[in-house]
Amino acid sequence: MSVGTSRAGYSGSGYAVVGGRRVDTITWTVTGAAGTASVLVRYGNSSGDPVPGTLSVNGATTSLSLADTGTGWRTATVTVTLRAGTNTVQLAAGGGDGGHADIDYLSVTQ
Repeated sequence: MSVGTSRAGYSGSGYAVVGGRRVDTITWTVTGAAGTASVLVRYGNSSGDPVPGTLSVNGATTSLSLADTGTGWRTATVTVTLRAGTNTVQLAAGGGDGGHADIDYLSVTQ
């Protein structure tokens, strides 16, 4: 994993470049109330093919596919279950044909 700055329009001082032939994992800690929540991942992918990934919350894993975005950004949203208090959110992406994704940010909404 590395920090990228060449894709225009990112939200902070850079974005995480994940994937390729290896699988990279980013971990966040979020605090919330018990119940369902939407996890939104803003990403870019100019590989021409979807980049395989998983989103895990407290060990419960959901598959996701980060579709090609060309030079722009797109979002993927997954509905998850949070427990009251601290929750561990992990995004893993990569492997397969060598495509990578640029992860701009993750947000959690209840």
